[in-house]
Amino acid sequence: MYLILSSLYKHYQIKFNQKLIDNTFHLWLIFFHREWSRNWPFLVGFAVTGAKKIQPKVDR
Repeated sequence: MYLILSSLYKHYQIKFNQKLIDNTFHLWLIFFHREWSRNWPFLVGFAVTGAKKIQPKVDR
């Protein structure tokens, strides 16, 4: 009996948590939309610098 009740409890707890996750308002999309125009030069420069740093040195 305990196993049945505990499995039902876990099942409904997972369903409840999933519903909470689905219903939450995602601020990341708004943040990304607003901040991309301001921060894209920094991010692109960081990516280019990182790509140059990890490239193997070529001996001449």
